[in-house]
Amino acid sequence: MVRTYLSLHGPIADDASTVIGVISVSTNVTAEVSAEATRHQAEDLRLFIAQHDPLTGLPGRSALIEHLNALAFTEQGPGSLLLVDIDDSSSSTKAWDCLRATR
Repeated sequence: MVRTYLSLHGPIADDASTVIGVISVSTNVTAEVSAEATRHQAEDLRLFIAQHDPLTGLPGRSALIEHLNALAFTEQGPGSLLLVDIDDSSSSTKAWDCLRATR
């Protein structure tokens, strides 16, 4: 098992300010480091859940808005966005299949 220690070192000086030694204090901070890593993973998961569809795992509306805001402040120039709202995907799939069959 890997352990993590926090160590502090300081000089020991006599009355003439001559360094005559070093004092060191170490403490085991493995639990704190592990807890911080677990907290960071939980935060990453919370952010993923907030930005993605729970069923498909695809990015959701908040992820799209965040991505568009990031793009708005780049030097890439103008762009375009097409939003399609499909209420009944089964009928639109049938229509799309009919259009492909006629080509």
